[in-house]
Amino acid sequence: MRTAWLKHIVCLLLPLTLGGCIFDDAPEGAAGGTRTITVNLGITTRATGEGSSIGDGSQPDDMQVWIFDQAGNRLGHVVEGNPQFSGSDALGELVTTVQEIIEVEDDVTELQCFVVLNSGNATGLTLDEDATPDEIRQATFTGLEANLSDNRVPIYGEATLDVSPRKDSYSLPINATRAVGKLELLFAKDSPSGYLEITKVELEQVPTEGYLKAGTPSDYYTGTATLLNEGVEIDEYLTADEAALGDFSLHEARFYRLELAQPYLLENLHGGTWAENGNRDYIYDEEEESVGSITDATTRYLMTVYYRTSAGGAEKMQQVYLPKIARNEWNKIFARVKSDGYELQLRVLPWEVEEIEVNFEDELSYSSGEWVSETIILRSGNTVQLDPTQEAVLRFTIQTPNSATWHATLTGADMDAFAFVDGYSSGAACQPDENGVLQPVTQEIRIRLTDPNDQERREAVLHVFADIGGVTYELDLTGDEGEVTNPDEVGDDINRFTLLQAQ
Repeated sequence: MRTAWLKHIVCLLLPLTLGGCIFDDAPEGAAGGTRTITVNLGITTRATGEGSSIGDGSQPDDMQVWIFDQAGNRLGHVVEGNPQFSGSDALGELVTTVQEIIEVEDDVTELQCFVVLNSGNATGLTLDEDATPDEIRQATFTGLEANLSDNRVPIYGEATLDVSPRKDSYSLPINATRAVGKLELLFAKDSPSGYLEITKVELEQVPTEGYLKAGTPSDYYTGTATLLNEGVEIDEYLTADEAALGDFSLHEARFYRLELAQPYLLENLHGGTWAENGNRDYIYDEEEESVGSITDATTRYLMTVYYRTSAGGAEKMQQVYLPKIARNEWNKIFARVKSDGYELQLRVLPWEVEEIEVNFEDELSYSSGEWVSETIILRSGNTVQLDPTQEAVLRFTIQTPNSATWHATLTGADMDAFAFVDGYSSGAACQPDENGVLQPVTQEIRIRLTDPNDQERREAVLHVFADIGGVTYELDLTGDEGEVTNPDEVGDDINRFTLLQAQ
């Protein structure tokens, strides 16, 4: 019996870019001079591949972020359950912005920032506020919760930030990736009159632990898993005349996708190779088919498929070694089963990571800010005097790109005299219309006085930022009302509104 396989690999690509987190739990007992800084962390899940995104649009279940100084002293820790991603980027992946504030000693020159998503969905992964940088980097887990989705698996990222140039605020992009691989099995008959039932799919030589951060795999591959334990009769078919060997991935709609009990697999970097021969999909070396003769036979994933080619007929079995299962890769295996035997054609197609690149000068545009006159006492140039009896309202619009989110901050010695109204200090530039197409919407910043009866003169400076693909750009909203502004028209000197409380 001649056996071949078809395999199609796609990168899951969660280069999550994290750009900006600010922590409000400052260290106690800091010696010497200190300074308060803002670190903006914009979190974006990105996916790519031949014109379509890969992520399934699910939301993470939990998020932890740590910041340490260069000596490993913890400066901040954020825990957030069900973090809400308020927007989406150009490929439809999720976007959010987290903003906190930390206090650092003057001798701190570098920050180490770590982000972990969905730690609660990984068995044996225990990380809390007191975790050290080494403990985070070396964290392992032994399994995953059932019924997960693409953005609910363990996700990890870290980066360092140079804070030696003294500034009030910083932005930090972090490339974060899923710590597991994904397996997808697609089957078809070779004719409409044939019969095919997949009765069971099992996996052997499963690693006993996975790594949160990419590391050296362990030598323990003794686990087992049942991926399918309920018979599925398959009506889909694809004949040899309809699809040449090596082109199965062009006809994905003609295959039946099995619903696996656990499609997300722990990383196993032992695996075989495929040969490029000009086809869309890569060809598996048929000389390595037989169990026991293949390279890494005792360590790489071994999959067993049980099936029938006639109704009520004898159950057959076929074993195949999987290629290496790497983190953040989506492995698609297409199998066409012959009526008189089991013919699996194995192919692999790497789907290269392709970052979203945003040209700010060409693509970022927004309208200047318009203060609602009846909500303030007076605007004189860039100074705005607030009415102690009302919430001051500033409106603006970000026209492009539709992936942008925004957030606002206050600075100055009297910043505590002013406060944002809940829900009016950040948002997504665009929202879907009735057809699901992202369209620009008017944004509102609302600010109130914390003590309307205060008789002292108080001032604060309003900053507004656009967050795009992990990069933060400060907006100048002080131009003429309704004016559409591009970054190359603004220049390096940003004009900002000064808020005034004065009786």
